[in-house]
Amino acid sequence: MFWRIRQGNPKRGVGSQLRRLRGIYDESLPSDMIEYHVVRQGVDEGALEEMLRSGFQDVDPWFYWSTQSRWLQRLGERAGWTSTFGMTARKRLPRD
Repeated sequence: MFWRIRQGNPKRGVGSQLRRLRGIYDESLPSDMIEYHVVRQGVDEGALEEMLRSGFQDVDPWFYWSTQSRWLQRLGERAGWTSTFGMTARKRLPRD
């Protein structure tokens, strides 16, 4: 919401935030559907790691802080916050 307000679109930011708080999403609005992580409520990194471990010898999840705000990015990195993850899978196991 604050990012949209800062970009000069407060009505869209407040509207999106209110819909998210109520759990109501409008399929005709890009802020509800393109930002799909809001709809699906994130990715289950544990399930993804488990799935990859069945096919790879080495699976390395890593977590980091990521935001669009420059000052919040610096703050989050210094505070050690995490908001995003990545995963590397190496050494594919042979199929049965």
